[in-house]
Amino acid sequence: MPKVTSAAVPVRGCGSGLVAVVAGQELTAFVGAALEAAGARPADAELTAEVLVAADLVGAARHGVVRLLPYVRGLWGGTINGGARPEIVRRYGDVTVIDAHHGLGQPALAFAVDRAVEQARVRGAAAVSVQHSRHVGITAWYVGRAARGGAFGVITTRAAGSAGGAGRFWEGAVTSQFLMCVDRAAAGGVGRSVSVAPAGAGVVRPRLTLPVPVLEELGRIAALVKVTPVRELDRRRPTRSEDP
Repeated sequence: MPKVTSAAVPVRGCGSGLVAVVAGQELTAFVGAALEAAGARPADAELTAEVLVAADLVGAARHGVVRLLPYVRGLWGGTINGGARPEIVRRYGDVTVIDAHHGLGQPALAFAVDRAVEQARVRGAAAVSVQHSRHVGITAWYVGRAARGGAFGVITTRAAGSAGGAGRFWEGAVTSQFLMCVDRAAAGGVGRSVSVAPAGAGVVRPRLTLPVPVLEELGRIAALVKVTPVRELDRRRPTRSEDP
């Protein structure tokens, strides 16, 4: 197994450093290919890539593609189970407990959202707890998934083992999530029925900016996992508003 090494990747406060403009769809495809090459199931790799790029698109760069190297390291090292499938292990009335089996957090929490929405449609409200997952990224993405399914969602998380700072996430960290959904119709809100969005159904903007050191880090990952690197579209000095 190749040895994976990395240096700290600056995300915020890059000052006058260069930023690169890249195609969002190309970046999503690259991240998905890298995760799959490292051992993730294809559908899980695709969904995880979407969530990571979505974080960069909304400015939450600490939960974006800077997490890719720790994910690759975890998949290769066995601290992230690339073949894991979320499993419902307990039900207590309106409460469901899901075991992620130490897999990628994004597919596990997406699975939990879909189960919560389904249950909320039947019973009006639902609560789901996810155990033994890894880093899940930005929780707003999952709230949006619940909304597309016709429900209000509230998500809380607890993480252990994160060293803090961009590029320093410990791939073995365990996160636990508690998700609560209330069906809109049952809450007296909008009663329109909306199907739950499938994996990969999010919209990715055409272009986004990344600090050049992050882009260079992705190039090193591409060499390690033997996938096509992200193509840089432009280089320029960022203005204050463009500084990630």
